[in-house]
Amino acid sequence: MTSIGIDELTHKEIKTLSKVHKKSIVDFMRCAAVYFKQTGIDPEQAIIESPQKAIKELTRRVEQIIGVVKAQQQDMMNPLLEQLTLLVKGVETLLGDAPKESTFKTVLSRTEEMIEADQTHHMEQLQTQHKYYKGQADLQQQTNLNTIKKLDEVLAGMDKMAATLKVISNR
Repeated sequence: MTSIGIDELTHKEIKTLSKVHKKSIVDFMRCAAVYFKQTGIDPEQAIIESPQKAIKELTRRVEQIIGVVKAQQQDMMNPLLEQLTLLVKGVETLLGDAPKESTFKTVLSRTEEMIEADQTHHMEQLQTQHKYYKGQADLQQQTNLNTIKKLDEVLAGMDKMAATLKVISNR
């Protein structure tokens, strides 16, 4: 163990402080050295500045920081919050105005009905046209058969005439 030279008044203060903290003078000095090392406090400045003064200064700085944060909140955050609120209301309005699933189902169902009705109408038109053209074809076929029959009669008459002419010319 090493001894250090200190004046009588300082020795008395260290002895009193060590009793207050229930430590031996050696343990108290060791703890004091660790304390100053860990906190980085300069013991000479600690005598000049009281802890109350340091707390007041720290409180003043914290209040300044809080003031800056409040100013930023009013200058930046509140307008952003207002814009976000307007944006949310706009989206809600758009979603409220947007067609619902039932509307799409109704439109799809109606479209399918219209397509089916159009197909039915188209099929009926085709059947009507088919009947008409079949009737026209049957009529034309009957006309052609009648024409052929008459042509056969004309040919038969011409054959008779040719035979009669041949008989006349042979006489």
